[in-house]
Amino acid sequence: MNKIVVIANKRFEAGLVAFINSYIKANMKTPLVIIDTGLQYSYPFETIKKDPSIFNTQRASWMTDSSPYFQLNLGDIEADKILYMEVDMLILKNIDDLFYKISLDEWQVMSVMDDAALASTKEFHVDSAGRYFVDGSFQRKRYRNFKGYNGGLVGGSRAFYKYIERMFSIYLSNYEKDYRLLAQSLLNQFIIEENILVYDPGLLYNFSGINEYYDHPEWYKINKNDDGYSLSFLGNKISVVHFTGKNKPFLSDEKNILTPLWDYYYNEGRLF
Repeated sequence: MNKIVVIANKRFEAGLVAFINSYIKANMKTPLVIIDTGLQYSYPFETIKKDPSIFNTQRASWMTDSSPYFQLNLGDIEADKILYMEVDMLILKNIDDLFYKISLDEWQVMSVMDDAALASTKEFHVDSAGRYFVDGSFQRKRYRNFKGYNGGLVGGSRAFYKYIERMFSIYLSNYEKDYRLLAQSLLNQFIIEENILVYDPGLLYNFSGINEYYDHPEWYKINKNDDGYSLSFLGNKISVVHFTGKNKPFLSDEKNILTPLWDYYYNEGRLF
């Protein structure tokens, strides 16, 4: 069996509500599992309660009370394949078929090349912001010959997550001070040092828009219909939109061209 897993606490609960409503609107069939590290309400899905203290968040900067070490304990979930998604995402199109692209191999993972700031360590720095869109075209570009991957959507086998769990304690005990984006930084460090193979399904499954492109409304096509919203960017249909960075709709009053999407899924069919 395959499962989609999200982690949330009270601070990210509004994001969880919007995510779940988008999951329902997209007619998802893959079971949803919620790891509860301090939620206020109960949800009609499989919920695994975790003590928030298992997540060391002291170096998470603005994510102080989130759960940034997302892979921790995911290997304990009964599933063949696990797709981890962050609760600042919305599912605009059914992505059940994405599991066909996830390998059962312990040494492979599925993740999308990052579209925002990535890992910062003493040894190297990767910042791929804006490098998806070169001269207004929809394309990828390497940065220092290293492809960094975003931690917002990560697919792997249960064996992969068990391996990651073993490695976390080793890396955190030695390098925690070096990492700015925590689990995402560590994931990229694993890819470099452990020769993990990465399948990239494409930006359509992890689209943030990037702030500088909000000033180009002609690049976006946003439609409201009975099943929710559809979003296209430069003619490419987006399956998953990701509200990256600090100014998430449920943490900030700052508005952008994608805010109406989040407002709709948060207010439509409230779960409590």
